[in-house]
Order: sequence, then structure tokens, then C-alpha cells
Amino acid sequence: MHIYRVYDASDLARQVALRDDAGRHHLARIASGLPPLSERLEGDAPALGFSLLMSSSGDVFRAFFEAVDVEQRIDLVPPSRLPSAATIAAIGLRG
Repeated sequence: MHIYRVYDASDLARQVALRDDAGRHHLARIASGLPPLSERLEGDAPALGFSLLMSSSGDVFRAFFEAVDVEQRIDLVPPSRLPSAATIAAIGLRG
């Protein structure tokens, strides 16, 4: 079993950023009920696709790993920090 820690989460995107015992970072989308920050999760070795992750309290999370073995920390951007449509359009026009 591999051990993961949740260090960032996005309720809106249903994503969690995980760090394993080897120091690698992973991004997973959770089907329902996000685990809390700092939660310890156990599961199979990280691989793209579906996996089950179990918390120390026995909760099971269905996860879809979208990125694995990322060397740098993954910071999820909360919707309040995303640029507006007008900003995106302005940047595109300046090209």
C-alpha cells in the first residue's frame, strides 16, 4: 500500500492534491465527499485512472488520478482567484 497526504483541495472541481511518502505529487478527482486537508490516505501505487483510497478512519474515496509523479507541488486555484472572461479575452487580443 502507498501512503498519501491531502495538502490541497478544490470543492468546485472535486480535486485533491496529494503527496506520497516518496515526496512525489499527484492530482486526483474524487467522485464524492472530499477528504479533509492533511488526511492520510492509503491506496495502490499511483497510476493514471481509477483507484480506491482509504482514510485512516475507514472512509473510502473513489478517485481518478489525472496527474501522477509530478515533481513540483500542485496548487489548486480557487474559483475566486481565476481570471474573469474579460481578462482572458483581453490577454488573447494582446496575443
